[in-house]
Amino acid sequence: MSGTRKVMCLKLRLSPSLHDEAGGQLELELTGLTVGECLEKTKHLFPDIAAKIWKQGYLNPQVLLFHNNTLVREHDFSTTVKNKDVLDVIPAIEGG
Repeated sequence: MSGTRKVMCLKLRLSPSLHDEAGGQLELELTGLTVGECLEKTKHLFPDIAAKIWKQGYLNPQVLLFHNNTLVREHDFSTTVKNKDVLDVIPAIEGG
């Protein structure tokens, strides 16, 4: 079965300050092969959340992303996603 992609489900957890942009939800599900692919889907599925994550096509420097409790930068977007992975989105001002 060469060429078959196994798409995984990633739980996107939002900071309470972002729940209004997600219709009151604190957790969303995204599917994809990599962290970057999952994040890219926010642009179409959750545009209000995407507006907080992305600035002019780049990761917003005022937002912290943690994939399974590890800080994520754009060079980490190729990290493979596994089922039950979690990506936390936290505005930097809340990070402490």
